[in-house]
Order: sequence, then C-alpha cells, then structure tokens
Amino acid sequence: MIGINVGDLQPQLAHLRDVDRRLGQLEARVYETQNQRVALESLYHDLSRSRDEWTLAEVEQALLIASQQLQLAGNLKAALIALEAADARLARMDRPQLGALRRIINRDIERLRAAPQVDISGMALRLDNIMNQIDALPLAMEQRPVRSAPESVPAGANVWQRVWREAKLDLRDLIRIQNVNKPEVPLLAPDQGFFLRENLKFRLLGARLSLLARDQASLETDLKAASDWLTRYYDDTNKTVAMAQSTLKQLLNSRNVD
Repeated sequence: MIGINVGDLQPQLAHLRDVDRRLGQLEARVYETQNQRVALESLYHDLSRSRDEWTLAEVEQALLIASQQLQLAGNLKAALIALEAADARLARMDRPQLGALRRIINRDIERLRAAPQVDISGMALRLDNIMNQIDALPLAMEQRPVRSAPESVPAGANVWQRVWREAKLDLRDLIRIQNVNKPEVPLLAPDQGFFLRENLKFRLLGARLSLLARDQASLETDLKAASDWLTRYYDDTNKTVAMAQSTLKQLLNSRNVD
C-alpha cells in the first residue's frame, strides 16, 4: 500500500483551486461580454430603425413639398428638385422593399421633366402689377380734349376787341366738339367708377388664383372679362392702359397652364 502525504498535495490543491477560481472569472467575463454584445446589437438595431424612420420622414416631407409646389405655386422646378432629393435619400437606404416607391417617384420625375415649362410665377407677377395700377388708370369718360392755344391779341387792340376775344374764349369752353375713337363712351357715377375698379381687381385676382390652380377655363374667363372692361371703360389712349391691355392679351395667348 502506497502512502500519500497530504502535505505534498497541498500545492496541487491550491493550484487547482486557483485554476477553478480563474475559470469562474473567465466564465463570468464571457457571460458579461455576451450580455454586452446583445445590448450593443439591440442598440444598433434601434439606431438603425431610428435612422430609417428619420429618413422616411424626410422623404415624406420632400414629397409634401413637391405636391405643394405643384398645386399651390405651379413651380415645376421646385417640385422636381424635391422629388429628386427624396429619391436620393431612398437610394442611400438601399432597402429592396422601397423599390416600388422609388419607381413611382422616378415616374413622376420623368413626367415633370417632360412637362412644358410655363412661367407661372412670372405670369402671376404681371397680373399683380396690373392690379396695383387699377386705381391710377384713367376712365374713358375722364378723357379731356387738348386745349388749343389762346388767340393772340393784336398789339393795338382796343377795349371792345379784348372783350370780344374773352367772350369767344368763354363760349368755346362751354361747347366742345371732338372726334372720339369709341362711338359711345360709358358715363359712370363716382360710386359706379369705384365699384368698377374693385370688380376689375376681383377679376384679376380670380385670374391669378386660377393660374396658380392651373384652371385654364376659369383663367381665360377672368382674363377676357378684365380685357373687355379695360377696352370699354378705360382710356385706351393712355400709355399705362394700353400696356395693361397688351399684357392681358399676351396672357390669353400664352400656352395652356393645365
């Protein structure tokens, strides 16, 4: 029988206990590392999901801006820029499930690029300029004939000759005969002149709203009514009136806005 000295086993036992303690520490660290890895993966997914949600919110905002620019301002260029920005954000996400949305956006981009470019903003500004000039435009009934130069009095004229000359001037001012281009110049009371100007402003404002809404039929109706009123009631010999009439005719002859 072999005898075992317990004292000789003490170092081995101490070593085994140390190894066991270290294994326990390693297992604890491995478990802690796994927990940290799971937490980091969850955080990464949360951040990725938040980033995707933020990007989708930006895309939604860009599409809303494009719709507003088309419906409210008729600005094709701004709408096209907004759609291209939305498509670029979706492309950076690189999500296959967003392919259908990208195809729709690209189809709208191609339609806008192929659409005729109508200067809606410029046309609206021209209508605004006419509206701002309405109160200053002279009516046809306010037109006055050009006064002729008074007759000169001879140097040696006597008192009766001077009195006769003044009497002729007074009589000439009482009755004037003038050729007019319009056969009948409408006469308006002061309050009727005020309402005419206000109604003309409303017609031009309606034309502006129809222009922005791309309502071609209403636009033509309002422009024709405004042009007819200018021709009938206003002094077409006035330069500002003539320019306003010319602008309205140009807008009527412009390309369709619908």
